[in-house]
Amino acid sequence: SRLLQELRDENRLTFHPTNNGSYTLHIDLLEIEKRDIEANSIDPNATLPNVSTQEKREKREYLIEIYVRNAKWVKDAISKYDRLCMLDGCGNHFNKPDGSAYIEVHHIVPLCKGGGDNIGNLSVLCAHHHKKAHFANDEQRRELRDSLLSIVKNYS
Repeated sequence: SRLLQELRDENRLTFHPTNNGSYTLHIDLLEIEKRDIEANSIDPNATLPNVSTQEKREKREYLIEIYVRNAKWVKDAISKYDRLCMLDGCGNHFNKPDGSAYIEVHHIVPLCKGGGDNIGNLSVLCAHHHKKAHFANDEQRRELRDSLLSIVKNYS
């Protein structure tokens, strides 16, 4: 973290927020790296000859910051709400190898936006609706959030 802060202070590293509460990281080349590339006419995107296909693949390194979630709440949500998608009429489900239904627990109001890590802010969704909750357009996400908040409120 000290090195990351130094790179931030030198404006060599920047974080760009995305629309789902995460950040992408951009690191500029050092001046000496830029001079090396220019002096040696190196194409930074070129691949080395006689290198296996596996080694030619683009590699990326990710640094992520996440909110720690309480695993007990996941178990409590599944116990309270069952192992099927909470949305009426949803038939999207499949069984895991052990025979139990696959379900995902979702924070209705994201932790990064002030939502609580508690049973009142959790829902159980099929994989399709969970992805929709995170990646649909703004209007669809709002509608889904409002529906889930209403459903959870009725469970109390």
